[in-house]
Amino acid sequence: MIRGSHLKISFYKRLSTFLYFYHPPSKMAAAIPVFTIYDAMILCQIPDTGNFQGQTDAQRMAEELFDNDFGTAMTKSIKQVNMDLATLASLTETKGSRPNQSICTRLNFHQKYVKDSKTLIDNTVPPKWSKEQQWKQWVKLLRDHLRAYIGVNGIPLVYVVRENAAQDPTPQDDFLDEYINMALLLGTAFIVDNKQVLALLNKFIMSCSEAEMVIQALNTTTDGRAAFFALKAFYEGEGIFAHDVMAAENIIATLFYAGEKRPAMYWQKFEQILNNAYATMHHEYGRVMYTDVMKLRSLQQRIKADFLSQTKAAIEANMHAIPMTMTYDQAMRMYRSKVSEKFPPASVAAVARGRHVRENNQIIRGGGHGGGRGQGGRNHRNNSRDNRRYNGNTTSPTKITKTMLVPTKIQEI
Repeated sequence: MIRGSHLKISFYKRLSTFLYFYHPPSKMAAAIPVFTIYDAMILCQIPDTGNFQGQTDAQRMAEELFDNDFGTAMTKSIKQVNMDLATLASLTETKGSRPNQSICTRLNFHQKYVKDSKTLIDNTVPPKWSKEQQWKQWVKLLRDHLRAYIGVNGIPLVYVVRENAAQDPTPQDDFLDEYINMALLLGTAFIVDNKQVLALLNKFIMSCSEAEMVIQALNTTTDGRAAFFALKAFYEGEGIFAHDVMAAENIIATLFYAGEKRPAMYWQKFEQILNNAYATMHHEYGRVMYTDVMKLRSLQQRIKADFLSQTKAAIEANMHAIPMTMTYDQAMRMYRSKVSEKFPPASVAAVARGRHVRENNQIIRGGGHGGGRGQGGRNHRNNSRDNRRYNGNTTSPTKITKTMLVPTKIQEI
């Protein structure tokens, strides 16, 4: 089977690059061909294997697509190449009659991708960018949206904003990723695609004056790639000036746990925020910034809750053992277990529900002018009397059902 980018521009660009390198246009008429189209097929990673009527796959592709002629290869359009590939894909299943099954299969999948592109675009539209959003989460949505667009040469438009400017021929599970990684970031097609990316960026940041100023500073009307990475540098920062790094450093320096104080702070939130801060530092600097022992010692200083004092002392004693076997993760588990014992998850949820029910109950009963111990005063008594009269019940007012007491949407903590 074939590995690498063979369909559409990935295949065609390799061939064109090969031809231009060995046979520049200014010398092609006079140069004696040293390499053949067959050699170009091998360079494009078409296997030189198989045997159909004495020809390998590379030989058949050179002959059937380009007549094994450099002139034909240089003048044949991508559309014509695709038509020929489609013809090969429609051949019978007789052994050897359909060369390069992998290319034909990719052609079929690519045609489906093109057909579904409009639906994908509609289903992946990201929200307008604002400073209240997380850049790294938003940019993932933007990349998914750009992937749904088809560039001039049939490559997903997200190739314009790929991280590595150089081509990467590493085989991928999804052949579209191979096209994205191998697409050239120059030439007429790239110029058109680059401009479209800029238009889309301007569309999604138009409600954020800060982001607009970042792009305006570039003074460009065509360079979407430069605009994207300018925004990335501004909102992610670079090196020690990264916004995420500064936030993580602040968390590591100031975060502490003093007990369950929902919704401001509780153990699960404390643990998640702290671990995310460490992970951010490791990711941004590409190395371990805080060793396990450093995190463990720091954790001990963060614990301020009285009910955890015994657990804290036990961990401290283990830290002085020789050899020391206590780890940061073990300490976290010990604290987590003690918090769960003190505040069982079920009871915490019940307290939260009870608080919301009481608040809504007070709202329901607190009408009128506010007189009569929260009963709504005279208006409440009049309403109760009217309810009894209307219901034919002289002993009790209309009952407030359970559904009336439960809020329609409980706020997430």
